[in-house]
Amino acid sequence: MKKYAIIAEEIASAIQQGLLRRGEKLPSIRQIQSSKGVNASTVFQAYYLLEARGLIAAKPRSGYYVTGASALRPLQPADIQYDSVPIQTDISQLVFTLLAHIKDSAHTPFDSAFPNPHLFSPIKTG
Repeated sequence: MKKYAIIAEEIASAIQQGLLRRGEKLPSIRQIQSSKGVNASTVFQAYYLLEARGLIAAKPRSGYYVTGASALRPLQPADIQYDSVPIQTDISQLVFTLLAHIKDSAHTPFDSAFPNPHLFSPIKTG
């Protein structure tokens, strides 16, 4: 298990056990960093994970606070809601359509690694 996940689980466990209560301020990033012997980004990752789980929330210029113990489990794929219906796509037809558009001389392929050589011809002035 990664260091940030271990730190997040320790804090989640403390919230679950009631050691950290709703509205209580969490230790600062620097405090956790020095007590655990990790860098600040590891602590941030742990706090971001706890935020995603709904256990803590950041208050600008104040720190992180416990929001509750209602979401102690991580998000599961079944929890994610999709608002579109998947469609069947024929990849080979999609590739041929793309290649047909690339050949169209009415379009300039600015994203191509091989631009049209005529783009580099000298400009003729009258």
